[in-house]
Amino acid sequence: MLLTQDQLHKIDVILDKLGLDFLDFKLEVKDHIACQVESIMESKTITFEEATLEVLRDWEEKLIPTQGWLMSNGRTFPKMVTKKVTKRFLLYNLALFSMIGLSVFIFMSLDKNFIERVFENETFLIFYGLIEALYIVLWGYLHRQNIKTSYSYQFKQIAVLILMEGFMVFGLNVSITNCMAFFTIIGISPFLFFTFYKHQQFIKKYHLV
Repeated sequence: MLLTQDQLHKIDVILDKLGLDFLDFKLEVKDHIACQVESIMESKTITFEEATLEVLRDWEEKLIPTQGWLMSNGRTFPKMVTKKVTKRFLLYNLALFSMIGLSVFIFMSLDKNFIERVFENETFLIFYGLIEALYIVLWGYLHRQNIKTSYSYQFKQIAVLILMEGFMVFGLNVSITNCMAFFTIIGISPFLFFTFYKHQQFIKKYHLV
C-alpha cells in the first residue's frame, strides 16, 4: 500500500514541527517512516493516523530535542542530528585550536622582524582578502539555493569565524593577529570546502536544483 502525496505531506509537517529541518536528515527519516507506516497499515489493517502514531513512538528517542553545545547558540535539534553533526564540529574545533596553537608557536619562535614583513605587508592582505571574498561568494551561493542541510548549516557556522577574523585582520593589521588568522584559515578551509562539497553532492543526488 503506497501512501498518498497528502499523507507524505503530513509526515513532512510532523518532522518540521519536531525540528527536523535539515533536508539531508529529513528525507532519509521521512523515507524510513513512510515505509514503516505502509507496512503497518497493511499488516494490521489500521488507518494512516494510527500507523503513524505507532511508528513515531519507535522514533521518539531519536527525535527528542537536544542542544549541541558545539553546534548551536541555544537552538535545539533532534537527538539524531545533534549526535551526528556534533562529531563534525568536534573535528573542526580540534583543527581550529591546533592551528591557533601552531600560529602562536611560530610567532614566538621566529624573528619578529621577519613575522612583521610576512604578515603585515600588502601581499598578505591581498591574499587573505581573496580568500575572504571566495567564502563570501560561496555563502551567497548557498543563500541563493535556499536549501537547508546540515552541511550548509555547518558551512555558515564556520564561515562566520573566518569573516570575523577578516575584520580583525583589516581593522588591526598587526602581525600576531594576522599570523593567527592565516593559520586558522589554512587549517579550517578543508572543512569548509568539504561541507560545501557534501551539500552540493546531496542536492545533485536528489536533483533539487
